[in-house]
Amino acid sequence: MRAARIPVFTLLVLAILALAHCAAMERRCGLWLDAVALADRAAAEERWEEAAEALDGLERDWDRCRPLLRLVVRHHEPDQARALLGRARLRCLLRQGPELRDALAELTVLLRQIRADEGLSLENIL
Repeated sequence: MRAARIPVFTLLVLAILALAHCAAMERRCGLWLDAVALADRAAAEERWEEAAEALDGLERDWDRCRPLLRLVVRHHEPDQARALLGRARLRCLLRQGPELRDALAELTVLLRQIRADEGLSLENIL
């Protein structure tokens, strides 16, 4: 019975870490999606400064999390999201509402996919 303690303890620690990671990704993706929705609402009402502030905040938070994202998420998804975010910021600066909203819609879809792939679910924990 003593020999089983270390493997059981190791599995327990790994399960706790997996739960913590999934919960953190769920929370982060929710915050990012909220920022995208805020930017989208602001762009729809042509409040460009507010949209730019939301995108700037999203970019700062994204850049802080990027090293972790590259470890746990498929590499093309963070790169694609970063490219979409850059495109959205450019469209916002140029005040191109329809193109900005298209970029934000694509970014929303990608962030939802990342949340589904990395968020808190039985499939992701196992």
